[in-house]
Amino acid sequence: MRTKIDIPERWEQVKIADFSDFVKGMPEGFLLVHQTAAVLWGTWDGKKESWASDRFDEKKIREMRAFCLTEERFAWKEGKEWKARRIVQCADGEFLKAFDEDMFLWGTDSKPGTPGFLEWSEGVQGIHQALPQLGERLPRLKVRQFLSQDPQTFEWRIVAHRLVNLIPGEK
Repeated sequence: MRTKIDIPERWEQVKIADFSDFVKGMPEGFLLVHQTAAVLWGTWDGKKESWASDRFDEKKIREMRAFCLTEERFAWKEGKEWKARRIVQCADGEFLKAFDEDMFLWGTDSKPGTPGFLEWSEGVQGIHQALPQLGERLPRLKVRQFLSQDPQTFEWRIVAHRLVNLIPGEK
C-alpha cells in the first residue's frame, strides 16, 4: 500500500473557525471528537457534519479526528494553539510498511439514538457511547499502524497510526 504522510515541516499550525473548516475538502467519512468531559462520534457527508449528541461544543474540544478510507486528519490543542497532522494515501507517496487491525469498541446492548446513530452501553463497566449505525451489531474501528525499522537494532516499531474506517460488526 502506498501511503504518504503529509506533514509540512513535520507539524503545521491549524486555525479553526469551526469544525467544518477542519474537514473542508475531505471525502465523506467519520468524525471523532474528544471534549473536556465527553467523547463524541459523528459523520461527515462531504458537506456537513452530523453528531450523535447535541453535546458538541467547539470551546471544549481537546482533540479531533476526521477519517475515511484514504486519509485521516488529526488536530489537538496545546495550550491555546492547535497542532495538526494529516496522513493521506496517494499513488506517488513513499512506500511504508504498515498493517491494519480491527479494534473492538465497548458495547453489549444498543438502543436507537439520534437518527443515524445507535447508543451502546456496557452494563458491567457502565460505559455509554453513541456510534454511527452500520447495522445492528457493534461496529469495529479499523486502525492502520505504520512501522519503521531501527537501522542499528533492526527492531520494528509502530511510529504512527491513523484511523481508517468504522466497519460493521460481525455475528
